[in-house]
Amino acid sequence: MEQVVEAFRQNLKLARETAQQSDDILQQLSEQGMGKFSAIFPTEAGFKTQANRIMPYVEEVAELFYDLTGNGTRNDFTGDDLAKLASMLKHIFAVQQQLAANTLVAPPQSEQH
Repeated sequence: MEQVVEAFRQNLKLARETAQQSDDILQQLSEQGMGKFSAIFPTEAGFKTQANRIMPYVEEVAELFYDLTGNGTRNDFTGDDLAKLASMLKHIFAVQQQLAANTLVAPPQSEQH
């Protein structure tokens, strides 16, 4: 189970690292008049968070993970507990991947001197 917990921890770290990039893309879409929504995920996706950016969802999964594992000190949780969190993390990665592949957002213009 330790390997599963460590793998989840690494995936959570990756989600955090890419969340800011995703949120920047969402901001650009918003500034272009697109992306007018109040929540990225419906409540059926398992999140309590209702936000129009990715980071709050990543933070929710991180909090649930660290509560569940006692930040690595507990091992009395089940595989089903981690599977629920993994499903939530999978939703986050799917949205991040879609945003990264989005061609609707023009890349920032670099200044030429």
